[in-house]
Amino acid sequence: MARTVRWKRAATATLIVATIGIPIGAEAQNRVGVTLGAGGIFGTDPPPAENFSAPFFTGSIQRVMKSYFVLEGELTYWAHTTRADYGPQDVSGPSGVIGRVEHRTVLDDRKYWTLGLNFLVRSKGVLRVFGGAGAGLVIEDTEYSATKIGCSVPSQPRACDRYVFPLVRGPLPVFRALGGVEVPVARRLALIGTVRAEAITWEGGSNMVNAIAGVRFYLR
Repeated sequence: MARTVRWKRAATATLIVATIGIPIGAEAQNRVGVTLGAGGIFGTDPPPAENFSAPFFTGSIQRVMKSYFVLEGELTYWAHTTRADYGPQDVSGPSGVIGRVEHRTVLDDRKYWTLGLNFLVRSKGVLRVFGGAGAGLVIEDTEYSATKIGCSVPSQPRACDRYVFPLVRGPLPVFRALGGVEVPVARRLALIGTVRAEAITWEGGSNMVNAIAGVRFYLR
């Protein structure tokens, strides 16, 4: 009898440890999740478009609507600065050359905030694979500036001042296709990796790819 009791206790303890150690599937307790992620965004347009890369940050909340269907709302942010240097150059006016600039630095500083909605299909199990498409609205915050060094324009001294032109545009549309994997590591915690392609439709259009790694916290 004592041996049977010890066996039952050992079996119960083993079952509890195994249950805790096995990743939890996408069942009812994992219907609402919050995700925080970071990665990089990369320009993919052919030359003469700029081949840029920049840090990319995202936060989202998602809800499992059906067994495999997930609706996700997200907020993303990324920023990129383009720099161009020129000089020496002559400064021209109506009467010809009126001065000279030894060096000129032009900065095009852009920040992007995107509020989007993604429609995803996600599998269940130890390794969850997901994919889908989405769209969003972008606010583009731009500051264009030009700084002159070694500038001399006697007839127009203000021509040597730093030039700054701020511009905010949007909301503007962006479209995306995305896919990735999710690996549960605890009952309410998972690691994720996502790759997605994005297309913007203003200024002739542009295409980008971003890769993100992050953590997902399940609220219930």
